[in-house]
Amino acid sequence: MRAYCDRCQYPASQCLCAAVTPTCLSAPAIVLQHPKEQKHAKNTARLAQLCSRKVTVINTSDADAMQKLRIHCDATSSALIYPAEYSRPLEDTAFSEMPVKQWLFLDGSWKQAYAMLHQHPFLQALPAYHFASPPDSAYHIRHTQKINSLSTLEAIAYCMHQVYQDDVSPLYSLQKVFVERWRAPAAHRR
Repeated sequence: MRAYCDRCQYPASQCLCAAVTPTCLSAPAIVLQHPKEQKHAKNTARLAQLCSRKVTVINTSDADAMQKLRIHCDATSSALIYPAEYSRPLEDTAFSEMPVKQWLFLDGSWKQAYAMLHQHPFLQALPAYHFASPPDSAYHIRHTQKINSLSTLEAIAYCMHQVYQDDVSPLYSLQKVFVERWRAPAAHRR
């Protein structure tokens, strides 16, 4: 049986704990994770959680957790990062006039994220933001057909840096180590 690190939950031979540098985010990042994504080996939400105590991951199949979140989310204090038809560019918004107390991110494939948005209608009532000019993704070990796609960790980092000017370099550094250690054929990379 394969041994796993108790802290990072990666195989002991791939343990990332030495590469984790804690960082303080200015606002909570709540990651709503599709059930199929939870045990996915290339899951970056887990990496973000290792770097910051303000990152919380909720499996969307956990009805109790989703109900509690629904009760605590409202359009005056919560916002969703998702490129919906009604979303606004994050970069063009002055958040000092309408401070966001918690950010929600959907973690899964684009198809899974769309399904989560529609399975939980309260998410559609929240202000939604998309990235008008995100950086190029450095997460080359996962395929996507969408241009300008970011990993969940990169989306959290970009949002926190854009809105609060947080130092998110520890997040990017951990993802870089993860990508460098990933053992897979070159065909599995973008």
